[in-house]
Amino acid sequence: MGRNYYYLVAGLPDLTLGGKCTTTQAELRELVAEELTASDYGLVSRLYLPHDHSNILNRLYGADAPFDELGVYGRDTIDELTDKAAASRGGVAGVEAYLNEFVADFYASEAKPTRAEAANRLSDGQWTLIENCGNRFMSGYAKFERQMRNVLAALQARRHGLSVDRAVVGTDDVAEALRHSRAHDFGLKSEVDYLEQLMSIFETEDLQEREMKLDALRWNFCDDASFFDYFSVERVAVAIVQFSMAERWAQMDGEAGRAKFAAMISDLKNTYHSKKNC
Repeated sequence: MGRNYYYLVAGLPDLTLGGKCTTTQAELRELVAEELTASDYGLVSRLYLPHDHSNILNRLYGADAPFDELGVYGRDTIDELTDKAAASRGGVAGVEAYLNEFVADFYASEAKPTRAEAANRLSDGQWTLIENCGNRFMSGYAKFERQMRNVLAALQARRHGLSVDRAVVGTDDVAEALRHSRAHDFGLKSEVDYLEQLMSIFETEDLQEREMKLDALRWNFCDDASFFDYFSVERVAVAIVQFSMAERWAQMDGEAGRAKFAAMISDLKNTYHSKKNC
């Protein structure tokens, strides 16, 4: 049985969607790093890997962008990781294997991937890592995130007459159905509970509203998947995932945006549970 973090969880910021954020992601991470055991912090820190992805891609593609301090690895490690000579020697010790493999393949390939393709591969590596971590919530969230992104990528490719095979990552049953099915719902209605909602969200024309609805879907998944977790590391992981969304929309949209986001999550919950009870 895992350790409980009563004082940490009790002291976490109130994460009601649509509320104000009184803590920054950096402050939340510092608090989590201080209170969790080394193994538990190592587990939840994998949720910060997208920040490392940005730093790696900025180095490899020569983007003039500020270094993202929320990543797992510092500047010196990222500099070494993205060094061609270091990559040829097998990469950097202590860095997740998929990152070393990505950089090595990048330098070995004559035809470089687009930045979007490279970002997809890095995301796939992260979700594969987390899905196989052995933690129930983390594994479930990684599976949900990968499948959601794959469905959206397949819908986008289908809309524009592009190759679905290249747009989808991974080799699970959902990914294979997306690649090969010609059915409207890819034959996945019984496999993906939220498929109808996701397909409806995809049809939203306003891009900002679409993003808000996707984050509402993520938020709802986290709430449902952690319903019986109170003071465990799973609750801390949920806080990290949800806080990143809450902070982003609080900064972007003000009171009106937060209220709209809160209404979306309420409607989404009602729709989801009514479908489950049918």
